[in-house]
Amino acid sequence: MKAELAAALACLSQLSWLAVTGLLLLQTLSLGLIGLQWTLLLRGIKSGEVAVGWKSVMLRYLGGSLIESITPSAKLGGEATRVLLFRQRFGLSSARLVGAMALHKLLMLVALLLVVPIAAVITGGAAVGGLLGIAPAAGGAVVIAALAAVSVALALLYRTMSGPGRAYLPGRLVAVLLVLAVLIWALYPLKVALAARISGVSVSPAAIVAATFGAYALGLLPITPGGLGSYEVGMAGILIASGIGAGEAAAVTLLSRVITFWWPLLLSSAAALTLAANRDGRPRSGITSRSVPMSWIYSFFLRAVVRLERFAARCRAWGWIYTAVFYRGMIAAEHRLARLTPGSRVLVLGSGPYPMTALGLARRGCNVTAVDCNQQALLTAREALRRQAPRNSGAGAITLLHDNGLALSYHGYDAVVVALHVQPRETVLQRILETADADTRVVYRNPRGALCGAYRRVTPGELGLRQAGTVIRIAAHKELVMLRKPEDFVSANDIATSGCTQCMLCDLAPRQHGTISHAPDLPALAALGLRPGKTCSLVACQPWGGPVICSIGGRQVALERSIASQIGITPLSESS
Repeated sequence: MKAELAAALACLSQLSWLAVTGLLLLQTLSLGLIGLQWTLLLRGIKSGEVAVGWKSVMLRYLGGSLIESITPSAKLGGEATRVLLFRQRFGLSSARLVGAMALHKLLMLVALLLVVPIAAVITGGAAVGGLLGIAPAAGGAVVIAALAAVSVALALLYRTMSGPGRAYLPGRLVAVLLVLAVLIWALYPLKVALAARISGVSVSPAAIVAATFGAYALGLLPITPGGLGSYEVGMAGILIASGIGAGEAAAVTLLSRVITFWWPLLLSSAAALTLAANRDGRPRSGITSRSVPMSWIYSFFLRAVVRLERFAARCRAWGWIYTAVFYRGMIAAEHRLARLTPGSRVLVLGSGPYPMTALGLARRGCNVTAVDCNQQALLTAREALRRQAPRNSGAGAITLLHDNGLALSYHGYDAVVVALHVQPRETVLQRILETADADTRVVYRNPRGALCGAYRRVTPGELGLRQAGTVIRIAAHKELVMLRKPEDFVSANDIATSGCTQCMLCDLAPRQHGTISHAPDLPALAALGLRPGKTCSLVACQPWGGPVICSIGGRQVALERSIASQIGITPLSESS
């Protein structure tokens, strides 16, 4: 396994970036053609005055593709999301959109049943059938029967959608959509053939056709998100059966997967962030782009990351790919930025179910404490460490700790690394600077560009620091910020929390006490103990218009800002 993977990596390391860029453009063309299909189809069924533009359709098609890629739903989740997004944007009824979706699927299926046998005949039907384990005669009979059945279903659906009182779909439009579908399917084996060519691997045309459509069929099985694993095994297996080496088969499969899955996933993520921050080209009423993340966008991204990391924790091969694609460069930059050496004591906050940052730093000799507030994530991480713990000489130790970043003491560490998804970021970073030793290096990941629509961006100035910190841009949408705690750092008790300046309760710093001077005469507040004369302390003032959390009588209470803004506080000189 290691030898084959090493051979594949050696093969991929010699790729021309110009050739890879050409493959990416070819995949982008495929996506653009699908967007054109949907644009023409939606224009055919629309009944209102809302214009249907290709750009607007493409954005929502890619938004559905993100759901399609991260859920094992055999594309149903993506199609349902597209129906919802198209309905919201263009005002079309669900019935029309479901009909359009069914028509599009039948057209794509008809095109597939036309392209596959033609491609098999051109490249050698017996060879293709042999690689797929199907007799040419039996395969031809099945294709003809399926084509007849799907054509009948397509004709019935078209008649239903074009009946009296319904949307009129010209026959010419259906023909254009079918031609586009044939072109889209024809590009599939072309991309695999080009991936093999630029990898320097000689593959027969019959093996290309069999591997392309065989792997695609396996990837549709609703087992893993986006068909991960089943697609790769299917393509690599068919290529090996055709007579090429395992390392070469792995190289072609990995490059093909990057082009046809990871590149569209990146585009889909950008589209989802754009949709979240901007609806119909205008900012959402009453909501800024920085107020969205704490609702469904942040939760959506966090669930997606957790799914990917859980899979990485259980599958060593996927863990290696996941780390290499997303984290290896970032971990190396963090190690270099914090000037860590063998034996350095590092705390990683927000380690997650697959602690790749802890693993990467431990392999470099650091002794790492990985902290997460989710007990289930730590159980998965413990299993991942059992399988993948670094065994190289000089590797450091990894300790897992279940704790809350707002209550943790950061004393005794040379460096603290904060993950991107840790919330509330500003309050957590203030806690780190308050309790860490002088000269401790604090490295945290900040979003850039589109990711600012899903994660909170925190600058050193917001933390009360006079120094700007060291900033390194590590990707198009991420950067690393390194802070060094100064010896004259002012305690958080002397720093006013940024945010709601009109809310006197928010004027307290975290863990600072104050006496309630006046409060609304509400029975619910009185029952909670929030009455004039009572002493309370601020736990956190959630960003982006979130609730104000205070502690009173030994328990924590979350208040809406509209209520908290009416509570007057007289700060006390001492803090708890």
